[in-house]
Amino acid sequence: MLADEVQKLLHTRFGKLKSDVRKAVGLAILATLVGIGGTIFIFRSSLSQLLSNQTSEVAAKTLEDEVVLKKAEELSKVVLAKVLDDRGTMAMSQDFINRLAQSDTSKKLLQQVLNDPANQAVINAFAQQVAWRVLVD
Repeated sequence: MLADEVQKLLHTRFGKLKSDVRKAVGLAILATLVGIGGTIFIFRSSLSQLLSNQTSEVAAKTLEDEVVLKKAEELSKVVLAKVLDDRGTMAMSQDFINRLAQSDTSKKLLQQVLNDPANQAVINAFAQQVAWRVLVD
């Protein structure tokens, strides 16, 4: 009988303690959220300024990258034009192509490529397109 009363008393106390702990945890979470919200509210203009500065920096870097890419493309076109206009480079290129065309290995490879049925189909289709465009123009 005494054991039953002690058990009821302990159950009641632990139940109340459990309820109190839940309330305390709930209040702590609520207080934390309110604190974070208040901090954001207080520093909202600073945060807004920081975010806008970072966004503008990213945009500026992106534009700089595009400018660099355009300049690199222009430079490569100029270099290519200079190389193609260079007589020495043209002479070396012609010599290379002549030696390549006279090579037995190149001739065999070219024959294999031209005799392949799949390549013949592609070559025929291309020749037909070229002929059709010549006739249309």
